[in-house]
Amino acid sequence: MPNAAIAPAGLRGFDCDRPITRDEAKKFFDKNYRFAVRYVVRQTPHDRDLSLHEIESLFNAGLAVMPVQHVESESDWIPSLDKGASNGRNASNACASLGFPATANVWLDLEGVNTAVSATTIAQYCNAWFDEVKAGGFTPGIYVGWHCGLTPDQLFRKIKFKHYWAAYNLNRDEEPAVRGIQMKQGAAKKSDKPAGVVIDMDTDVINADKLGGLPIVYAPDEWSVG
Repeated sequence: MPNAAIAPAGLRGFDCDRPITRDEAKKFFDKNYRFAVRYVVRQTPHDRDLSLHEIESLFNAGLAVMPVQHVESESDWIPSLDKGASNGRNASNACASLGFPATANVWLDLEGVNTAVSATTIAQYCNAWFDEVKAGGFTPGIYVGWHCGLTPDQLFRKIKFKHYWAAYNLNRDEEPAVRGIQMKQGAAKKSDKPAGVVIDMDTDVINADKLGGLPIVYAPDEWSVG
């Protein structure tokens, strides 16, 4: 039966902000993708959120899935301790309702933070989010994007995360110190998209971080990574 599985280094996936149909999922598999990263609710539900029906479609095609929570703004938002707890609780509850197994990664999207916000406040937001997701039985991960507001050293030492995913526009010297990243996003080229699938997407590739860490996906039964 479907369960949590460690994603091996070199595995190729994609992320997008709209549901994937059963036919599209098959086309992604045939183009050698093996997992999808899809969005779950932050505060207000959207019709583009991940659903049980979509998970079934992904599984039937042989694709694993990981959830990431919608960010408040990609360009300018203000985190707080209370927001971290509320958003983390919503992410945890959404993943529980979707049947995600214990230990599976759930990702926080940290980007577009207002430049006036202190690193201390950002860390409080992240750690409150982490605590709520961990309390739900999941493994918190963090997507580090443009204007995350934390230095590489702060990303490693000031927040509780051990699973890092780097945005396509994050430079190597901006990645978390010591540990580094487990997944790297790439801006998808036309050749990265399956024929007949019209979609805004990014590619993602798994790599073991410097401490040997790897992401944990929700995988279908007898998941094939070959």
